[in-house]
Amino acid sequence: MNVWKGSTHIRSKAAIEAEERIGLRLGAIVRAATMTVIAVWLFFQVPLEEVAFYWVLLAAFILTGWLPYHFRLREETRNWVFYLFPLLDAALLTYTLLAPNPLDKENLPAAMLLRLGNEIYFFPIIASAVFYYRPLMLIWSGVCVAVTWTLGTLWIASQPDSRLFRWQEYRALSSQQQEIAYFLAPERVDLNTLGTQIIVFMLVAGCLALLVSRFQGLLIGHAEAERKRSNLTRYFSPNIVEELADADEPLGEARSQDAAVLFADVIGFTRLAEMQSPEKVFNLLRELLSLMAREVFLHNGTLDKYLGDGVMATFGTPRNNGHEARDALACARAILSGVAEWNEKRERKGEPRLEIGIGLHYGPVVLGNVGDESRLEFAVLGDTVNVASRFERLTRNLNVSLVVSGDLIAALSDQDQPHAMGLTPCRPEKIRGRDRPVPVWTL
Repeated sequence: MNVWKGSTHIRSKAAIEAEERIGLRLGAIVRAATMTVIAVWLFFQVPLEEVAFYWVLLAAFILTGWLPYHFRLREETRNWVFYLFPLLDAALLTYTLLAPNPLDKENLPAAMLLRLGNEIYFFPIIASAVFYYRPLMLIWSGVCVAVTWTLGTLWIASQPDSRLFRWQEYRALSSQQQEIAYFLAPERVDLNTLGTQIIVFMLVAGCLALLVSRFQGLLIGHAEAERKRSNLTRYFSPNIVEELADADEPLGEARSQDAAVLFADVIGFTRLAEMQSPEKVFNLLRELLSLMAREVFLHNGTLDKYLGDGVMATFGTPRNNGHEARDALACARAILSGVAEWNEKRERKGEPRLEIGIGLHYGPVVLGNVGDESRLEFAVLGDTVNVASRFERLTRNLNVSLVVSGDLIAALSDQDQPHAMGLTPCRPEKIRGRDRPVPVWTL
């Protein structure tokens, strides 16, 4: 259980780090675009002899936007390094808003810089920490903004031409005109306003941290769901997994539809098993069944079940795609080709060849869930399944590798007819369960 939890934690952490890389890159692009727009806007709003100062600062903001992404790409970077960037952003913006422009010959009184409402520019700085996908980074960003803006405001308040706003002095004034003059005095610094600003900064940071925490939970849940789906595909066909995952009642009631059915089996496997150790036989089966299953999935098939030394697969289940006969025939050829290559490797190792017999049939089947509510299994039943199984056994009597029903050949569309090349029509064969001989083709 501890190993499972540790593995889940590692996968979740990897998913969050991958999203963080994407987020930091997106954040850097957005910041660069935003700074470029601001640079153009300043060109028309600020005298040309003063705008260069702000352009340099905007370029610095673009650089600090790309640095976190650059360091995230380097796996050896320690996590504490990323906590420097919100501090750098907050300090740089505080300097931008409060430092006098050296190119401006007529600077405003220092305290007037606190009256311009420019503290709103800190909110994008706090919001940009969202791209780290770390709640703690949002809180830290709010703290950095609060600290740097507080230091900047206190620095302004300490200037010789600044005066603190004192409520005792304000209440002692005798007229409204005096109150307005006191309040609007350009040298006045109100630390009560600073307190309100800090509270708002931290509230915004806290709300965004909760949002990111919620996003982390969703991301971890998504990673866990993908893990479960990946595990399901080890035991069920991918198309069955998708059907189960994407619909509320994916398979519904039992229904009848046309489908192609494939049976593949090793010829003479019992004799081979007697000649080798159980471990070798087991490894042999794993290789062979993996090869068959891979081809079934590649050709849009559903692996119905493993049959000891063979497989049963269906095509056109749980949903038809219009090319079930073609997919089944292409899959049979791919299995035979794969087994031929596999046999060549075995012969080079001095191991015996394995022969495969495959039977294919096309026709109506009944499909749906079987079992009780606690354990359901998707099943495909009907005469078409039985006939396909008997065609597979017929390969031994006819000494061929593939027996295909005339019904499947007839089900091939005009554009799919080339897939029947190489198949030879044979005289109809009598099989158990059918009154009349059945037309067959062989390879």
